[in-house]
Amino acid sequence: MEYKYKGREKEYFKEYRKNNKEKFKKYREAKKEYYEEYQKKYQKKYYQENKNKLNKQARQYQSKNKEKIRKQHREYYLKNKKRKYEQSRRWVLDNPQKTLAHRQTYNAIQKGFLVKQSCEICGSTLNIEAHHPDYNKPLNIIWLCRDCHKLLHKTIKIKKEGNCEFIKSKIIIYK
Repeated sequence: MEYKYKGREKEYFKEYRKNNKEKFKKYREAKKEYYEEYQKKYQKKYYQENKNKLNKQARQYQSKNKEKIRKQHREYYLKNKKRKYEQSRRWVLDNPQKTLAHRQTYNAIQKGFLVKQSCEICGSTLNIEAHHPDYNKPLNIIWLCRDCHKLLHKTIKIKKEGNCEFIKSKIIIYK
C-alpha cells in the first residue's frame, strides 16, 4: 500500500487531529496542569534571563504607541468604571490612616499651609508628589518627583521601627 501523505506530513497530522478530536481533548485535559506548571516555570526563567531586553522592548513599544495605549486604558476604565470605583472605596476603607494623611496633606496644600517644593533627590520641579515616611505624622512630608517616588517605593525597606531606607546614588535614612 502506498503512503498517500508522502512529503505532506503536516496535512496528515491535521486530518488525524480533526478525525480524533475527542482523543486529543482527553489528552490535553490530562496534561493541562503539567503544561501550565511547565509554562509558568519556563516563562519565569525566560523573563529573569531576558529582563532588561524585555523591559527595553516594552518601553520602546509604549513610547511608539502612546495614543493607542491611552485609548485602551480609557476604554478599559469606561468598561470597568464600577469595579474600579469599588476597588478605590475598598482601599480607602482598608487604609484609613493613609487616607487621612493624604486628605490632610491635600487640604494643607489647598489652604497654603504647605507649598510643594522641588524633589529632594534629583531637584526636579516637575510632577512633584508628597511621600509620607510615617503616616502617624501626616504633615511630615518628603517632596519627590514621580520618578524618584516610584523608585523609592521599589527600593524601600520598611523596618520594624517604621524607618525607611532609600538607596539611589546616596543613602538617606528618614527617622
